[in-house]
Amino acid sequence: MDWFSTLTGIGIGLLLIVLRGRPDQKSLIDSPNNIRSPNPMPQGRSETIAPTDYRIAYYSALDLAQFKGSFLSRASHELRSPLNALISSLQMIQAGLCDDVEEEKEYVGFAHDAALKFIGLLDEVLKVSKLQSGSLNVAKTEVNLTIVLQEVYFMTRHLAANRNLRLQIPMLDDEILIQADSTYLQQALTILVSRSIAAMEEGSIILSLSTEGKQVTLTLQDELPEEQWQETLNVLTNPNASLPQLPAIPAAKRSAIGMEFSPSFRLLLARELLSIMGISLSVDSHTAIETNTKTNTTPRSIQCHFHLA
Repeated sequence: MDWFSTLTGIGIGLLLIVLRGRPDQKSLIDSPNNIRSPNPMPQGRSETIAPTDYRIAYYSALDLAQFKGSFLSRASHELRSPLNALISSLQMIQAGLCDDVEEEKEYVGFAHDAALKFIGLLDEVLKVSKLQSGSLNVAKTEVNLTIVLQEVYFMTRHLAANRNLRLQIPMLDDEILIQADSTYLQQALTILVSRSIAAMEEGSIILSLSTEGKQVTLTLQDELPEEQWQETLNVLTNPNASLPQLPAIPAAKRSAIGMEFSPSFRLLLARELLSIMGISLSVDSHTAIETNTKTNTTPRSIQCHFHLA
């Protein structure tokens, strides 16, 4: 038996079967709609049909990607501050610009503090990144929002008192049960309140609750300076906004080097923690409040939107 001829015939037969089972490539080229849309719209009705689910999913994913990119760029921007402080301190020592050994020790200590702060800030960013990727679990359970607000108040009241700011958080007796992770929810709300405290010189910070159907809205009203309010708008409404310029670091002024996240990045951290739990954060565009004549600032508001459990 000629095995070579037999195997050749079998191979040719299999090849013909495969070729017969393939779709006509020309038909695909002539009908690009078969590729672009899995659910083509009927002719003459393209203007009246609502967007399909796959388009909504596409734009939702695009918005999410823009926000993730904004978070990454702002995180790297914030981390440069302690890193620059560390480098500038070491450069002072390396260049021999210190007057004596004591001043060298001071700059060594300064570099040490900057390195520790850098690691602390990096840990915060990595924790959020792990939550985004699912490496850390978010234990969503029934959480009493009233208790969480009381914990936020006790954690921030002294900060507000030290800056002579009025802090008002509702203390309610009734339970308001929502679905969230209590630890991350408390952390996010504490970030929001402490951010306002850090950015304000005087005025009031007022939190209030309202319920409509199955939705609970937490409104945070503060009196941020105009520059900080514009940063708030950029974070919540414009993820591609340009980043603020980092302040110059004086070579001989240790206290002038910022070692904390900026208020705008704290807002971004809080928004990300809330979004991981399915809680949205937005600007309250419906509140019209008169300018405070004593502080010459206009109270503005942001809102967290929860769903009742």
